[in-house]
Amino acid sequence: MTQPPASPEAGAQEKKASKRGRSTRKRQVQNLKRRGENRAFLSEVHTAIRHCREEKDAAKRQKLLAQVASFMDKGVKKSVFKKNKADRMKSRLAKMAV
Repeated sequence: MTQPPASPEAGAQEKKASKRGRSTRKRQVQNLKRRGENRAFLSEVHTAIRHCREEKDAAKRQKLLAQVASFMDKGVKKSVFKKNKADRMKSRLAKMAV
């Protein structure tokens, strides 16, 4: 017995996938897995950005800025962020750090 879908949307996607075959189901599973990984990564990045903005000590803020820059570069590499967005965010945070 299968479990009910998490949302009505997921149920509709499952029905469509079952009509099309194995490769579509596999693709759907891969997409859901990637989506979960990307959302977790985004959450981590946003948390790091928030910590960087809230930090009062300049030395600690510089360390956090380096960490955020690293996260943003990894995000560009994974295609989570576009390059220009990552550069813009890093630039804005660097202005705040001064």
